[in-house]
Amino acid sequence: MAINEEHAEFSNELKRRFEEFATWTIANWPDKDTPPTNGDFDVARKEIALLTTRDFDLGKRNAKVPEPEDGGPQYSNVNPAPWP
Repeated sequence: MAINEEHAEFSNELKRRFEEFATWTIANWPDKDTPPTNGDFDVARKEIALLTTRDFDLGKRNAKVPEPEDGGPQYSNVNPAPWP
């Protein structure tokens, strides 16, 4: 099987399984007063679409920052900025 065919098959299966998961979650949510909606899964759908279309480089996204002795920064602020 060619890599493009394999990638397409994997992408389709991933999307199908996610939609099954979303449907199951909505149907089986324990708090019937505030069930999730289909729109609650939109952010995850966008991430899956990015992953399956290879719109970003996972290597860059998951790259480790080099240590200071390897030319990396002396200080990296990991605290989020306060909300304005």
